Amino acid sequence: MVKAYIAIFSIAILLLIHFLLFRRRGRSNGMPLPPSPPAIPFLGHLHLIDKPLHAALSRLAERHGPVFSLRLGSRNAVVVSSPECARECFTDNDVCFANRPQFPSQLPASFNGTTLAFAHYGPHWRNLRRIATVHLLSARRVSSMSGVVSGEMHYVVFSLGKQ
Repeated sequence: MVKAYIAIFSIAILLLIHFLLFRRRGRSNGMPLPPSPPAIPFLGHLHLIDKPLHAALSRLAERHGPVFSLRLGSRNAVVVSSPECARECFTDNDVCFANRPQFPSQLPASFNGTTLAFAHYGPHWRNLRRIATVHLLSARRVSSMSGVVSGEMHYVVFSLGKQ
């Protein structure tokens, strides 16, 4: 009997901690999220997503409108399902949506998010893109490296054949 009370108390404490942490983190930028269906603690809205994904999102859009938010585990996602809203997101406000999320696990490998694949959209990213397209991926540079690439590929195929 005492073990049941301890289990219920532990679950209640975990739920309280979960709600306190995710309420603060979900609105860290001060902007409210679009409306969303009811969520399960720790799982979020994963119970609403089934196969096929587009049909599940379509059903949710019929109930909650063309723009709604989902919590997928610990990450928030905004779903835009109407062409008008998508056009507004990707033409009028494209700079707001151009950035990639920064994960703590990728920071050491990407030199604190300064590489081309992980840099935020802005002057630094445009400069990296210009350097990559003009100097690294130009037609002359790619053709000059074709011998090295083909030699490496022959070596890989040969080493796979030995195994």
